[in-house]
Amino acid sequence: MIVLTENSEIKTRKWEYPYSSLQFSLPKFAAKEIIQWGDDNILDEELYEEHNLVYGREYESHVTIVYGIKEESPKQIKKLLSKQKPFYIECGKVSVFNCDNFDVLKIEVESPEIRRIHKLIYDTFDVLPCSFNKYRPHVTIAFLNKTCGDKFIGNDDFLGNRILVDRLMFSSKDGAQSMIEFEKDSSV
Repeated sequence: MIVLTENSEIKTRKWEYPYSSLQFSLPKFAAKEIIQWGDDNILDEELYEEHNLVYGREYESHVTIVYGIKEESPKQIKKLLSKQKPFYIECGKVSVFNCDNFDVLKIEVESPEIRRIHKLIYDTFDVLPCSFNKYRPHVTIAFLNKTCGDKFIGNDDFLGNRILVDRLMFSSKDGAQSMIEFEKDSSV
């Protein structure tokens, strides 16, 4: 069992990107659970480092919906999503993306609505082509040295957890963030 308190420290880091993105930032209770799981299960020496930069643990738990948006203002995306109703995402098992130099330990996430919004943004705006064959929504736990994540594949600690999505975050390339809140829906 993971025990968290309201005073649990959450570390953050700032990255700069050449493009804007749209993401769902997990609520604090869900983020804390994932971060605590990573702290409890991943050894520091398993974390990936490159040129003295530790990619390491992800302390800003989120689901990226689209990265590579060339639009710098959230205005048009807010307009497009103005009638969006809240929906749930469901967590799956822990899995790994195998990259050239490191592995990404992640929790699979599923939601028809997240996939629909992903496609809608790609179809409507000027966006970099997706570097992967298929959109695979997920929450990153950590960046690990090659094969260090293999022992976690199939872990079902988060399986079936449902999280309400009632807003998205637009992050512009200059670091400015803008909340996109959905219409209120009492049925959710």
